[in-house]
Amino acid sequence: MPAGCDADADALRKAAVVWLQENTHTFQVAGTGIGRALAHILIGMVIGGLLSLEAAIVHTESAPLSSSIANRALRLGLVEYDRRHGWRGARSRGCWPRCRCCGSSA
Repeated sequence: MPAGCDADADALRKAAVVWLQENTHTFQVAGTGIGRALAHILIGMVIGGLLSLEAAIVHTESAPLSSSIANRALRLGLVEYDRRHGWRGARSRGCWPRCRCCGSSA
């Protein structure tokens, strides 16, 4: 190994240290941005994975309580809508089997 190589390597190391010290702020900002981007990517991948698994689950039936609540809300909403628009209800048949809103039964 030639004697000049040691001096050149030492000078190169010192120049690199000086350059890194002068540009420390740039590397800190870049490191922060890259870290934030990687965190966003990771969180996005986790959320995307959860959503894809949710879409793969087949929901065939809902629970009995939620089903009855939905039916009751629909029935009462339709009756209220009809009353607001002047419909008084079918007196002969009743509006629903065993209707609780008007007391009639089919």
